[in-house]
Amino acid sequence: MPANNLNLKSAFRRFVDLVKPIDEVYCVTAVEPSRPDFFTYIRQRNDEVVRQIFQAEKAVNKEFPDVLIDYHIIFLEGRPLEDFVTHQPEFTYLKKGLRSKELKRGVEG
Repeated sequence: MPANNLNLKSAFRRFVDLVKPIDEVYCVTAVEPSRPDFFTYIRQRNDEVVRQIFQAEKAVNKEFPDVLIDYHIIFLEGRPLEDFVTHQPEFTYLKKGLRSKELKRGVEG
């Protein structure tokens, strides 16, 4: 069941609020095909950071049970963010100070 746009946006903002304090998180994007996908981009593989992101996912799922979200964690490993964002995001969080010509629509910093 696709989420309505208001619930999706609220869930996205809550997720961003939870992961924004994590230094390793560069960017979060959301796309909404038949089921919303949230992509979290981090600098490199780090088990502690992944655990923190999983906790944020659980919290959002609990707060928004009507929004069924598929979560994905992308490890940049020194590669440019633009190499990974192949979709047009519905919503985007980009860490302050980062620039991306590909991710201008819907950016919150």
